[in-house]
Amino acid sequence: MLISFGRALMVLMVLLVPVLLVVMVVLLLVVVVLLLMVPRVVALGRRRDLIDETFPNDPAEVRTEELSPRQSYWQSHWWQGFSRSSSSRQ
Repeated sequence: MLISFGRALMVLMVLLVPVLLVVMVVLLLVVVVLLLMVPRVVALGRRRDLIDETFPNDPAEVRTEELSPRQSYWQSHWWQGFSRSSSSRQ
């Protein structure tokens, strides 16, 4: 009984060790990739802050233009065209 238990334990270890090694290598690669991305994310945040400080009223972020009456109508009623076209098909 003791010999079969020892043999089963050896087989389990032989199968388990490579699996654990592969898992550890994959986790190590994930950690390395995440650590390599940290400086880029920090630099991107700093660059974004610098852009915000340099151009506080960026037209891409602040839209001050007025819509014409036709544009405002279609902006608020765009979905009605879909409901009319779908009901006319049936």
